[in-house]
Formats: sequence, C-alpha cells, structure tokens
Amino acid sequence: MLIRIASFAEVYVIEFQKRSLSHAHIILTIASDDKPICREDVDRLISAKIPGQTIDPLAYDIVTKFVVHGPCVSCLIDEKCSKLYPK
Repeated sequence: MLIRIASFAEVYVIEFQKRSLSHAHIILTIASDDKPICREDVDRLISAKIPGQTIDPLAYDIVTKFVVHGPCVSCLIDEKCSKLYPK
C-alpha cells in the first residue's frame, strides 16, 4: 500500500531501553485521502509481528533474543514472571 505524505511533517523521539535497544516514536502527516478511518485501516498499516524464522532468520534471531521477554530466572516468582509478561 502506497501512502502519500501531505506537506512534509515529521516528529520523532528515539528512546534507549535497559537492554541498550532503541525504539522510536514517530508521527507523520498523511494526505487526507489516505488517512485511516476505521480499526481495520490502522491494522493494515501498522503491525508488530515476530519475523518468520524461515523467511528472515537473522531478524527472527535478533527479535527473539533481544526484544521478546524471558523467561529470566531473576524475574520468576513461583514459576511466573514478576513483570507480568506476556502482556
């Protein structure tokens, strides 16, 4: 899906988390005709999925090693995560 950017406008902040991984919060201005108007439109444009292990093994290894939580031995209390993962 191609999205036209109206007049160019962007705002972003990059955060660094405890495990040294960064992520960005990004706002873009979208042309009026392309703005999502329902939940399904948003779901088509934005998603968060673990990459397929056979399709992109490097991305899969990075995500499962650094982005997905635990289970860490230090977080477990009565065999449950004290940080309440998965959320």
